[in-house]
Amino acid sequence: MQLHLQELRRQCRLPRPDPGPVLAAALSYLDGEIESLAGRLRVEFYGPGVGTDRDAESVYRLVVRAHAWTLGESVWGVRVCDATEGANWRAMWTIAGVGRLRQRRLLSVLPSFLTGYAETVSASPEGESPSAKALSDIARAVAG
Repeated sequence: MQLHLQELRRQCRLPRPDPGPVLAAALSYLDGEIESLAGRLRVEFYGPGVGTDRDAESVYRLVVRAHAWTLGESVWGVRVCDATEGANWRAMWTIAGVGRLRQRRLLSVLPSFLTGYAETVSASPEGESPSAKALSDIARAVAG
């Protein structure tokens, strides 16, 4: 656990992240952890934009909620969602599944996303739960 979070913390601080299998494993780990915690917490959070063009930065956003991910099944977790009007926050990618350009943007906002999500959960009725504490620990590990 700590190695993946340390890798994410390191990558978030780089001017140009170093894509590769280590980063992919760290993002996959984080995706699984957030999915597990979000499923227990059930607190929605609409995070920062991760568009690849500065003018369209907010077209895609990091969102935690129940997503229609597989046919007929909703899954709680974080996804990159289409934030355009009428898209209904359609899930497009997992955080581990984004391309290199979007991955660079994702890593630049990941610390603030995790901190914001942890703060939102802390202010919710689930704020004192073990899952909320685990989320806060992850946010601190990545954001520093």
